[in-house]
Amino acid sequence: MPGRVLLDTSIAIGFLAGDETIVNRVAETSEVLAPAVAVGELFLGAYRSAREEANLDRVREFVSAVAVVGLDSDTAAVYASAGRTWPRAGRAT
Repeated sequence: MPGRVLLDTSIAIGFLAGDETIVNRVAETSEVLAPAVAVGELFLGAYRSAREEANLDRVREFVSAVAVVGLDSDTAAVYASAGRTWPRAGRAT
């Protein structure tokens, strides 16, 4: 099925996690887009994960397969790298 789909962060995470509904829906489209901010959030999540390198590889693979819109993926990666030191939600600095 032709068409485009724009994945927000939550849907992109579901896709990367193999959510069958999301994966099937994405497979039906001709073009997958991801906002640069969502890409930055994916990189940030990978940097903060216990399996940093493996998850960074997954995010990089994802980014190579989608069209990043808005800012570019390099800007998103710099944002995420800087964000590693930011306090997590609900924590005081």
